[in-house]
Amino acid sequence: ESPQPVRNAPQPSGSFSERNEPVSLVEAVKVSKTAPAGRVVVNYSQREIKEKAEKDKNLRQLITDIQGILKFSINGKELGRLVELYELYHFDVPTILLAAQYCSSIGKHSVAYLYAVMQRWFEEDINSYAEVEQAIIKSNEIKSFENKVLKIFGMESKPSSRQKEYISKWNKLGFSVELLEIAYNKCMDAKGKLNFSYIDGILMNWSNSS
Repeated sequence: ESPQPVRNAPQPSGSFSERNEPVSLVEAVKVSKTAPAGRVVVNYSQREIKEKAEKDKNLRQLITDIQGILKFSINGKELGRLVELYELYHFDVPTILLAAQYCSSIGKHSVAYLYAVMQRWFEEDINSYAEVEQAIIKSNEIKSFENKVLKIFGMESKPSSRQKEYISKWNKLGFSVELLEIAYNKCMDAKGKLNFSYIDGILMNWSNSS
């Protein structure tokens, strides 16, 4: 079943490479979710993609605008991933473009990264424009909190996966950066070095005793 046309979508240029301005970020109608069986990958031929774009102006607009947002021309395999997001996962054009703008803002300009992010959102039942917008806001808030924590801890390198888990946990539990700084100083006094597990223990003791 074809997705519903996007309301107030700009008229397509008909070009696969021309860089137009992105579609304005308007609230889009949420399409009912029909989950693919597991992680499905569909291999589209160049001819199939071209035929689909010729028949669907919204898909044609997506192919045109996405290249301007990601700042490079995309190849056949990448076009196939876009068609998957649009047809198989039922994300509409404004939602995909919003996600692409988010990826570009954090320095990720590949369709592969965009596809992975949106596939994860889909699995978390995040598939409308409003839900994706909230997911982006939440992600930015977590990233801001993470940067503040790394600054307090004096870390210049990227945190490990385990360290990210600790930071995410502290953020979810509502610990302020001021409280984390106190815990960090206690850790340095006791251990003489940064120890995420020790800091977590301090925070959990405070949480349990409050």
